[in-house]
Amino acid sequence: MEESQIIAELLQAEESQIIAELLQVEELKINIENLQVKELKINTEILPVEEPQINTEILPVEEPQINTEILPVEEPYIDSEKSVIISSLNKEDEIIEIKNTSDTFIDISNWKILSDSGEQAYIFNNILLEPDSTIKINNSESDSAELYNAQGKLIDRYNG
Repeated sequence: MEESQIIAELLQAEESQIIAELLQVEELKINIENLQVKELKINTEILPVEEPQINTEILPVEEPQINTEILPVEEPYIDSEKSVIISSLNKEDEIIEIKNTSDTFIDISNWKILSDSGEQAYIFNNILLEPDSTIKINNSESDSAELYNAQGKLIDRYNG
């Protein structure tokens, strides 16, 4: 290989390397431009604040009206006609069972059990029947029984 040919090949290789380095430099410039933060403009103008308008007018105050009426306290409604029943009447043992089938206490004070013939009566005094509980009453007669609430309304009848 001749000397001029070797020099030409060296120059060509050197030229190719220079072109490659220039391309890398251009690529770096583009990357740097993309990373630069553009200048931000901040509005430093101070805006006027309006003074709040205060109503200084004095309005008359109405006296509160108080209801002095005494209202009855409402007890939660329990349908005692469906919640208290004569659950059994045992004629041999002469026992009547009264059952509270609800999940709340029921006051059966002044309720009464009457025999069907009306010759026997039992009046409950100060009895609060617990939820899902039973109370037993002696029954000396062997006929059917009727349960009445304090107002005299028939609640249940048991014909055994």
